[in-house]
Amino acid sequence: MGSSILNINDIRDKIQTVLNDANTTTASPVDLSSGLYERINKVCKFNPSDIEPQTSWFPCVSIHIDSKEITPAGIAVNQLISSRKATLSFKIIGMIYYNLVSNPEDNLPEEEITTLMENIELILKSNATLDGLVLYQVPTGVDYWTQPYSDTDMLRVGEMSLEAVMHY
Repeated sequence: MGSSILNINDIRDKIQTVLNDANTTTASPVDLSSGLYERINKVCKFNPSDIEPQTSWFPCVSIHIDSKEITPAGIAVNQLISSRKATLSFKIIGMIYYNLVSNPEDNLPEEEITTLMENIELILKSNATLDGLVLYQVPTGVDYWTQPYSDTDMLRVGEMSLEAVMHY
């Protein structure tokens, strides 16, 4: 198999497509927006650390590559023809926007972000090979935090780590 290039963009695009396709009331196994006060407005491909989302995008989901681990997948006479195994680490970030002034004691952002991240996990579990692009992909964990957006507005954020494995 050697001497091929891994197209990470195709895999990220497929994750975006899978999540977008599930953002409908007839989606199976679950609607991406199921249980949320508002439907997901946007599924994007960017790192929120680099690009600040616009208010009109919320609630939203973003996908970006975090790392690529490479290991030999066989023995070859040179590097150019050797086969490799790649473990790609993606971050899938759900963001729920809320106003502290209008909802000072509301627990809705907490409930919504956990529901959203559970929906994402179930959607991804239903397409383990991303339609044949990878050997398998699996969510490995979710971190949650609150991030200031302005003086009175906050984001409740869930960050899922997703590993995708393939040979190239």
